[in-house]
Amino acid sequence: MTTYANTMRDLYLQMHYCHSSDRDNLLAFGECGAKAFDNQDWQKAVQMKLAIENWSVFQTEADRFCMNAFHPKSLNNYLRSYYEFNRFKKASSAVMLTAGIILLL
Repeated sequence: MTTYANTMRDLYLQMHYCHSSDRDNLLAFGECGAKAFDNQDWQKAVQMKLAIENWSVFQTEADRFCMNAFHPKSLNNYLRSYYEFNRFKKASSAVMLTAGIILLL
């Protein structure tokens, strides 16, 4: 069984593109690390950290389902916030481009 410490050690070796102050910020590492959010080590570390930090309420399958669905530091919410931000960024870029074209006309 892989421990949280071993998983984090593996992640630290993949932090070539991250700022050194992001070492313990798993959301920031998801954005800048190797393979970003597709990194299986990163996903495992997020899930393990959530389980460790919330061990007292993380005992049953129903608890885990609820925590993964609603906790702000869960893997589901990290992925959701990242993809929602990217979709917003692309949409706002399209609006700015359209506004720029209209201003030129």
